[in-house]
Amino acid sequence: MKNTIIKPRRTALYMPCSNVRALEKAQTLAADVLLFDLEDAVSPDQKAHARTNIVTALSEYHYGHREKIVRINHVESGWGYDDLIALSGCEINGILLPKVESVEQVNQALAVLGREVPVWVMVETPKGVLNVEQVAAHKNVAVLVLGTNDLAKDTRARLVPGRVWPNQNRVKNFIMRSGAALWLPVRLIVMCLMEFITSLITKLVLLKFANRGIVWALMAKPLFIPNNWMVPIRYFLLLKVMLLMQKPW
Repeated sequence: MKNTIIKPRRTALYMPCSNVRALEKAQTLAADVLLFDLEDAVSPDQKAHARTNIVTALSEYHYGHREKIVRINHVESGWGYDDLIALSGCEINGILLPKVESVEQVNQALAVLGREVPVWVMVETPKGVLNVEQVAAHKNVAVLVLGTNDLAKDTRARLVPGRVWPNQNRVKNFIMRSGAALWLPVRLIVMCLMEFITSLITKLVLLKFANRGIVWALMAKPLFIPNNWMVPIRYFLLLKVMLLMQKPW
């Protein structure tokens, strides 16, 4: 029975195997997973050189607790076959297969590798999405990696700048269209706070200068004035007091 325990991984760092310095520096980086890339990050003329680099790094460098995952080239390509042959004797925690569309591709990769290891699969094509349930059920498949750029290209989806979460623009447009209704509770709260603060400031200022005879007639609040009129009246009183304060005593 397949193990369904989910292992939390906070960070996974991609690095091109053609960069020897990056492979060496990875020993000191605080990443949970090191993804050694032999595919997209390596140009065709550097494939063989990168393959040699990662085999050497895995045998000589010490990566501690970090998971060591190698992304190979496509299984059916000559590069992918050579990648698996080179990794057959290396100490790794798994392989990452690009553009997986069927269980047969997973079995083919493991057969060439010559041993069973955890397999990470990249879901990058519409067919891969349709068959993802069968692929995920494979006993060796441990992680699904979504290739969003290739999926967008194959499905002709419109790419947007930045990392916009799904339907963000729709939500934004909805807020703009119904802004008055959504902001009504906020406006009411702000108005109540302004009324309270204005009332408090006015009373404090009036009381402060009452003993100087400046605001003798402004202290009274006529009972017949509606409460909703008091906001502009208090603003007027506050303005009046501020103007009187500027006059000589």
